[in-house]
Amino acid sequence: MAISKTVTLIVKSNLPQVLTNPVINGQFAIWLPDPANVRILNGQGQQLISKHFAAGLHTIETGRFGKGIYYVTIAGQHFKVVVL
Repeated sequence: MAISKTVTLIVKSNLPQVLTNPVINGQFAIWLPDPANVRILNGQGQQLISKHFAAGLHTIETGRFGKGIYYVTIAGQHFKVVVL
């Protein structure tokens, strides 16, 4: 019998973070030390999400995204997210 468990370690920092990347369970998390605007673009540059979030930990559902590479911009910082 094989047992598998995924554990996410959240380190609160002064910088925005994208957690659980690559995405394998249909969602990823973002950590925001301060309120911020978050934008998510697909590989063709189409905007999927543009929203203002409060400071803290937030979950982004990726079920409607499909597999691929997505680009997340948080307060001027850029991240690449892979959805498997």
